[in-house]
Amino acid sequence: MIKITDELEVGQLIASSLAPGIFSNHTLSGDAVERAVKENNLYMIKMHPGVLFFRKYDGTWRMTGAFLPDSVVPEMEERTVTEIAFREKDAEKAEFYAQKICGAGFHILFLRKRRTRQKLETLPEGPEPVLAGPGDEPAVRQIMKEAFDPDAGCIPNIRETQTIVQEGKVLCVRGDEGDILGILHFETANLSSEIRHLAVREDCRGRGIAQKLLEMYAIRTEGRKSHVWTRLGNTAAEHIYEKNGYRADGYQSMVLLHPGKETYDGRTVEDPAGDLPRCGL
Repeated sequence: MIKITDELEVGQLIASSLAPGIFSNHTLSGDAVERAVKENNLYMIKMHPGVLFFRKYDGTWRMTGAFLPDSVVPEMEERTVTEIAFREKDAEKAEFYAQKICGAGFHILFLRKRRTRQKLETLPEGPEPVLAGPGDEPAVRQIMKEAFDPDAGCIPNIRETQTIVQEGKVLCVRGDEGDILGILHFETANLSSEIRHLAVREDCRGRGIAQKLLEMYAIRTEGRKSHVWTRLGNTAAEHIYEKNGYRADGYQSMVLLHPGKETYDGRTVEDPAGDLPRCGL
C-alpha cells in the first residue's frame, strides 16, 4: 500500500481510471478524504486498470475504489471489508463484481437495503434536539460498538468521533444522571440527510428512545429528505423506520469481508443474518 498525502491525488486517480464499464464504490466525500489524509489514514493500491483506496477502523481496513471487469483484485494480508451498492436493475452487474471480489478471498458478510423518507411538510412536536458534547465521545463509541458489527468498518475511530461531535452531528438522549442512553449520528447534504448510526444502549431498549431520537433528528434537519441503510433481517430497525415513513427505494448493497490471515467463520449470503449482532434499537 502507498500512503496518500494529498487529497487532490484521489480525484486524479479516479479520473485516470475512468473507462467504459468501470465499477466504482468510492463514495467518500471531499471532506472525508481531507480528514483521512490529515489523519494519515488513506492508502492506495494501483491496479491495471483501476485503483483501490483503504482506511483503517479499529483494526479492519475499509476498501473502496474503481476497477474494470479485467482488473485483478489483490489478496489482502489483513482484515478488510468492502461494500457494493446497486439498484435492483443493476443486480446482475453487482453480482459479477461480487464474484470477482470473492475470488480474491472475500465472503459476503450481510446484505443491506436503503430506505428513504420524503421531505416532511410538518415537523413532529417532539423534544428539543440534544447534542452530544465534548467528553461524550467514549460513550458514543461504546454504544455504537455494542450495536453495530465491527467488521462492517463503519464505526468511527475516536478522532472521527470527536469531529462529528464537534460538528453537531450526534444527537443523544440522556438519563436522569446525564448518562447517554442512545445516539443518532447523521450527515447532511444540500437537499437531504442520511442517518449513519442509530443505537440505544442495550439495557435501555424498548423505552421509546429510538423514536425520540428520530423525532429530534427530523427537527434538527428541518424535515429534509432522509436516507438510511438497514441490514436485511433486522426487523427492529425495519419496523421503526417504516413507522416513521421510510420506504425501500430500490437500492441494495452487499457487505463483503476478507478475514486476512484469520479463518473465516463460515457466514454466507444464504444466511446473511447468521449470529451477527443486530443494530440495537
